[in-house]
Amino acid sequence: MVEAIVSFAVQRLGDAFIKEAVSLYGVCEQVQKLGNELRRMLCFLKDADSKEQQGDALVRNWILEIRDVAYDSEDVILKVMSRERGGIMNLLIKSACILNTGKHQYKVGKEIQSILGKLQNISDSRVKYDIKSIRDEETPSSVANQKLQQQLRRSYPHVEDEDVIRLEEHTSELIAELTKEEERRCVISIVGVGGLGKTTLAKTIYRQNIVKNHFQFCAWTFVSQRCSRKDILKEILKKASASSDELGKIENKNEEDLVQLLYKYLKDKRYLVVLHDIWSSEAWDILGPAFPNGVKGSKVLLTTRNKEVALHADPRSLHLEPRFLTDEESWGLLCKKAVLRTNTAETNISPGLQKIGREMVRKCGGLPLRVTVLGGLLTTKKTDITEWEIVQRNMNTHMNRGQNGVMEILSLSYNDLPYHLKPCFLYLGLFPEDCHIPARKMIQLWTAEGFMPQLNGYTMEDLGEQQYLAELIERCMVQVSKRSLTGRVKTCRLHDLMRDLCLLRAREENFLDIHHKEDAEPPTTHCKFRRLAMHKGEQGYTYLENSPHLRTLVYIPYQNSYLFYNVQLHHQNVKLLRVLDLRGVYDDTKGNITKQIGKLIHLRYLGLTNIQIGKISPTISNLRYLQTLDLSGYFGTVPETIQKMEQLRHLHLYYGHKHLQLGILINLQTLKWVTAGRWMIEGGLIKMTNLRKLGLCELLGSDLEEILDSIVHRLTDHNPLRSLYLHLNVLNQEFFPNMERLSQCDNLHKPSMSGFCQENYFKFPPNITKLTLAWTCFFQDPWADLQHLLNLKYLDMRSAYNGEELVCRAKGFPQLQHLHLKKLPHLKQFRVHKGGMPNLKHLEISNCSKLVMLPRGLKFVTTIQKLEINNMPSDFQARVSKKGPEWYKVRHISSITFKVEPETIIF
Repeated sequence: MVEAIVSFAVQRLGDAFIKEAVSLYGVCEQVQKLGNELRRMLCFLKDADSKEQQGDALVRNWILEIRDVAYDSEDVILKVMSRERGGIMNLLIKSACILNTGKHQYKVGKEIQSILGKLQNISDSRVKYDIKSIRDEETPSSVANQKLQQQLRRSYPHVEDEDVIRLEEHTSELIAELTKEEERRCVISIVGVGGLGKTTLAKTIYRQNIVKNHFQFCAWTFVSQRCSRKDILKEILKKASASSDELGKIENKNEEDLVQLLYKYLKDKRYLVVLHDIWSSEAWDILGPAFPNGVKGSKVLLTTRNKEVALHADPRSLHLEPRFLTDEESWGLLCKKAVLRTNTAETNISPGLQKIGREMVRKCGGLPLRVTVLGGLLTTKKTDITEWEIVQRNMNTHMNRGQNGVMEILSLSYNDLPYHLKPCFLYLGLFPEDCHIPARKMIQLWTAEGFMPQLNGYTMEDLGEQQYLAELIERCMVQVSKRSLTGRVKTCRLHDLMRDLCLLRAREENFLDIHHKEDAEPPTTHCKFRRLAMHKGEQGYTYLENSPHLRTLVYIPYQNSYLFYNVQLHHQNVKLLRVLDLRGVYDDTKGNITKQIGKLIHLRYLGLTNIQIGKISPTISNLRYLQTLDLSGYFGTVPETIQKMEQLRHLHLYYGHKHLQLGILINLQTLKWVTAGRWMIEGGLIKMTNLRKLGLCELLGSDLEEILDSIVHRLTDHNPLRSLYLHLNVLNQEFFPNMERLSQCDNLHKPSMSGFCQENYFKFPPNITKLTLAWTCFFQDPWADLQHLLNLKYLDMRSAYNGEELVCRAKGFPQLQHLHLKKLPHLKQFRVHKGGMPNLKHLEISNCSKLVMLPRGLKFVTTIQKLEINNMPSDFQARVSKKGPEWYKVRHISSITFKVEPETIIF
C-alpha cells in the first residue's frame, strides 16, 4: 500500500499546475529533489514489503516512516496550491505580492527541507535493515500502465452466480420450518462462523416463491454489531409504508412508539422478518418485543455467528448450522474459480499442480469464503507449478503468523494486489456494512482521488470499470450485487469479513476512518486519517474539527434516512479535500456552507444530494478542477456560474434550470436533468463530443424539433451518446413532434420517452436495448413496431397505451428479457403467440385493472423465471393462483409474487 502512496505523491509533485505554483515560491529545485528522493525510495519498497509480510516489525516501522513522509510531501505542496489558486485568484497577478514578502516562501522551503532531512534518515536506516533495491527498467506507474493496456483487452467472465456453494440439502428443511403453521411466533436461526454461507442460504430462502406467497408481510433488515433498535424498527416499518408522508412520520417517532407501531401493524398478519447478522442476546432482547405472535405461522429468521443468541431467542425452534465443505467439494470450487476460468480443463491439470492445489485447499478448512478468495487470487497466476508454489509459500507464512480464522487468506489476497488496486479496495471501506455500492459512483470517486491514470483510447471511467473494478471482482475481493442487461456491474458489496480486513488495513495506513453516530466524541483534532466517513442516524455533528490532512469527507445517513442533519463546514479545517459528499444535510447559515465549499479549490467530486439549503453560492464556480457535481434532489436555483467549471465530466441536476448555459462544458459525459435552452439549438450540444448520457426535462414540442435535429446530428456522427431521456411538459398538453428522425440513430441504446406522442410519428432506433415509455398514451398497439427490434432486452410501459389489446407475434421480441406493464387502465388482454418472447425472464403486471387473463402463449415461454402481479383485482390474482383456472399457464415459473400497496399505518 505504501508503494501506492509514494507513487501518488510523486505523480502529484509532477503535476503541471503544482510546478507553476512552486515556481513562484522559488522552491523548484527543492521540490524536484523531493520527487527524486521519493522515486528512489520506490526501488526499495518491494523488498521492504516482502520482509514486512514475513513479520519484520522494524521494517514495518521503516515503511510507515516513508508513508508519513510521502503524505507530508503532498500536503506541503498542496498548501501552496491552496494559497495560490484559492477563489478566482490569478497566479501571475498575485505572484509579485507573495515574492515581495518572502514569508511564505521561507516557510514552505523550511518544511520541504525538514522532509528531505527525514528522507535522509530513512535512507541511512535502510542499510541497517538490509533492504535492497529492486529496480524496474521503467517506473512502477509506467509498468502498471502497460499492463493495464494489455488487461483492458481481455474480458472478465460474469460467472459469479455459478460459484455459489449449493445449499439445497438445507433449503427444503428451512422452507418446511418457515411454512409450518404453529400457533406461536417462532424464531428460526441459521448459525455458523463467518464465510460459511449463512447469508447466501438466507437470501436463497427469502426469495423463494413458496416463502414469499406464504406470508402477508416480509421484511429483511441488517442488524450488525452496532445494533440500533430505532434504526432497525424504522427500516422494517418503511417496508410497510405506502407514502412519503408516512415515512416522514416514522422518522419522527421515538423508540417506544416505533415498537408499538410495528407490533400493532404485525399482530393481524402472518409475517416473516429476517434479522441478518445479529451478534448478541441483548440485541434480540431489545428487538423481540416488537414482534407479536401475529397470525398463525408467523416467523422471525435470524442469521448469527453465536449459537447462544439462537438458543436465547427461541430454544425450541430450528437452529440450522450449514456444514463445511468436504475436501473434494473445496477442490471442485477452487477449480471452478482458478482453473476453469483459464480455459484449462480440470482433467488436464498436472499431478504436481493438483497436489499443490489440494494442499492449499485443505488448509482452507472447508470454509467456502476461504476457498473462493484463494481461487480469486490464483486466477491472476499462470497455471504452472512455480507460480502456485509461491502462493503456497506465502499462504503458509500468513498461517504461521497465527492470524485468526479466515483472515489469513484474505490478508494474502490483499497483499497480492498490485499497488494501484490497493487504494481502490481500501476506499470501499468508506461505505457501511452490507451496503450495495453504486459502481458508477464508486468509479467517479476513484477518479476524483486520482487513483487511475490517463491512458490513450480510454476514459478514466472505462479504466475503472473494465480493469480496476473488474479485477477486484475477478479476485473475489468484491462481490457483484446487481448487473445491467449488458453485464455491466451496477452495484457491488464487500463480504463482512472482507470489509473487516479492509478497515483494519485502511486504519493501519491512516488511509481512512469511520465515525459512527454512537461514538462519544467527534473526530480527533489534527487526525492523521486522509479520509473520513460519517455514518449517522439520529444526530449530525454541528461542526467538523480541524482536519488538515483530509482528502475525502463523506456523510452517509443510516439506511437512506429521511431526516436532515445540520452540518457546518469551514474551508480552513478541510482545505485539501478532493471529495466531499454530503447527503441529507441542511444549512441554517443562509448559504454559508456553499460559500465555504467554494473555497475548497482541490475538490474533484462534490455531492450535495437531497439537501436543504437556501441557495448555492455563485462562488461554487471557483472549483475549477471539479469533475462530478451531483445536485440531484436539490430544489433551489443553480447559479449560472457553473458554466465556468470546464473540467466537469458528470453533472446531475434536479428538474429545471432553463437559465443555465452549458455549451462550454465540452468534457461532460453525463448531463441530467436540465431544461433545454437556446444554447443546445445554437450548437452547444454538438460541441459535447464526450456526452454519453443526456436527460432533458420540461420540454416544449416547439423546442424539441430543433433539439432533435442537434441530437440526430450527433448520433449519426460516431459519438458516444448511448442514453437519452426526454420528458415533455405534459401539464401543457405538449406532444412529441415527428420522432422518425431518431430511427437514424444506430448508436442510441437506451432511450426513455415521457410525454404524449402523436400516432404514426414514432419510430425507434434499431439497436436499442432498453426502452422506457411513460405517458405516451398511444391508442394504436406500439408492439407492432417494437417487437421487431432485434436487440431490445428491457421494455417498461407505464401509462403508455390507451388501447385494449397488445399482441406479440411469433418470433416477436426475440431478445426481450424484462417486460413491465404498469398503469394501463384500458388494457383488457395481451396475446403472446407461440414462439414470441423466447428469452423473457421477468414479467411484471401492475395496476392494469381491466386485464382479464394472462396470455395462453405464456406457457410456451420456458425461460421465464419471475412473475410479479402488483395491485391487480383479487379475481385476477385468484385466476393465476395455484388452484385457479390459469395456473397451467404459469406453473413452470419458479417465482410468482402477488403484492398490493401497503395499507395505511395508523399513527
